[in-house]
Amino acid sequence: MNALQLLLICFAGWINRNQQNVIEYLQEEVRVLREQLGDPQAPKADPSRATWVKGSITKQVKCDSCGHDYKYEMSRAVPIRPPIDRAAKDAGRDNGVAASLAQQNLTKMLETNCDLVPCPQCGALTREMVAEEVRQRKMALKWMGGGALMLALSAGPIYLGIGFILHREFATRWFSSVGAILFIKSVISL
Repeated sequence: MNALQLLLICFAGWINRNQQNVIEYLQEEVRVLREQLGDPQAPKADPSRATWVKGSITKQVKCDSCGHDYKYEMSRAVPIRPPIDRAAKDAGRDNGVAASLAQQNLTKMLETNCDLVPCPQCGALTREMVAEEVRQRKMALKWMGGGALMLALSAGPIYLGIGFILHREFATRWFSSVGAILFIKSVISL
């Protein structure tokens, strides 16, 4: 197994885990909405298999521009991830520990995070909201950069593999070019 295969396997596992969390959240949301609509066929909640801890808080904000006080409701949901510790899992303590950790994370998120809600009077955002928007944009750029890097890292070997398979002279030219570059680099470093 080469490094690229290992990297792709890790990336696929990470994507799978994130997609599973999203699927579980959406299934729970559908179940709650079906209960609220009074659907008799809606599955009942299983408290032993709770997958998300949800909470909301009313934030009091004072606009930096006009000084207007306003409130907004902020909601967050945190996934309950059972510990990987096999002994805790076998003892049946995993769900309680994971739920308390998720509750701690939720409390911290509700205290420190903010939503991008402009002032109803002047439409301005507070400094904290602007900082949150910058953080979100940086995160999006980081994800896009990581995706571009993965694409670039996988495109080179794929291109070379196709070239080797289709054209023998391609392989000869490529190896001679790489050999020449390495030779020149070794001569320059002397």
